Amino acid sequence: MKISEALLPEFDQESGMTKSVLERCPEAKFNFKPHAKSWDLISLANHLANLPTWSLITMKQDIFDIAPPGAPPYKEELAKTTAELVNKFVKNTADARLAIAEASDEDFAKIWTMLKGGEKIFSMPKNRLHAFVHIESQHFPSRTAGGLSTFDRCSGAGTLWAIGR
Repeated sequence: MKISEALLPEFDQESGMTKSVLERCPEAKFNFKPHAKSWDLISLANHLANLPTWSLITMKQDIFDIAPPGAPPYKEELAKTTAELVNKFVKNTADARLAIAEASDEDFAKIWTMLKGGEKIFSMPKNRLHAFVHIESQHFPSRTAGGLSTFDRCSGAGTLWAIGR
């Protein structure tokens, strides 16, 4: 079985759960922060909607500079409504899924390097890196269930819990 074939069933399952969380983000609570040092809901939701792009970046590029010399740094577009969040996530997930599905085992074995301002931050094989990116992007709602449940309790929204929905 190819690496991509092993990853995709879980990718699909977790993507569905993530989408259901984003669909329930109440716009009226977008600016709510459970604590002054916390992210507000819209920032957290945008981060969640953008995480699948890292699967695309790692599979389609061997080197990525988050702040290339002489060019603007990497920046993600921010959604401003629940519908925009969901549409962005659906597009990002579809693009990431296609990149994973098209990748050969040899692609996963290639070295991927992250740079900042032309300076190397780290390098590692894409299969190891993708395991981390996959965990970040697809298990984010479960992994941050504490943060989401804190949002729900403090804001009174009661809508974002992903498990069992």
